[in-house]
Amino acid sequence: HIGFLESINEDFVLALYNLRNLLGKNINWLIFANYYFLKTTDLEHRDIFEKMFFSHLIKIKPLNKKDALFAGKKILQPSQKLKTTDWDTIYTLSGGNVGLLRSLVLQYSSQATILNAENNLEILSRVRKILGELDRKEVSVLQKKNNSQEVISRLTDFGYLNSNGQIFSPLVDRILQGKSPINVRREDLTPSQQTIYELLQRTEGKTVTRDAIAAALWG
Repeated sequence: HIGFLESINEDFVLALYNLRNLLGKNINWLIFANYYFLKTTDLEHRDIFEKMFFSHLIKIKPLNKKDALFAGKKILQPSQKLKTTDWDTIYTLSGGNVGLLRSLVLQYSSQATILNAENNLEILSRVRKILGELDRKEVSVLQKKNNSQEVISRLTDFGYLNSNGQIFSPLVDRILQGKSPINVRREDLTPSQQTIYELLQRTEGKTVTRDAIAAALWG
């Protein structure tokens, strides 16, 4: 499993390639990764990377309504009771994206919370993760500032755009177009979120490592 915004280890790619050449069809592999994985460019042997993974690519696109309902009910907490109209709203906003669907279900407390989902930090974080895997050109296409047919085709192929050329999720679309400003006060943050916020303020313009955040939170 290749985590969010993680690049694959080139030594692993070469080792797998050599094993494949040595053992032929006697070796198989399965890698779960996000869209960002395909953009790994800092590889000396990019040609081998593409040969190993691009020809065996299975794209997991947004779920249809039936499958999304099935997945959502697996996520649902015992204390949560959702009406059919709530499920309809959640599915529509998620566009079938499993991660966004999960965030919407877990953050649900009433119909009002879902209708104002873009003001929820957890849901906003999930949307930013989705958009964080895209490069500037791809984001500009989603914002309708660029009409590159190559990029449109790629985004459609991977489920970011539907067959009508629309962004898969109206919630993502609203946030991306800046039609839903996020008004979060500092006092709305949890103590942990405040700690991270202060750390990012002190280190503005610099990369903050996972270890640095862990040290700030837990010492």
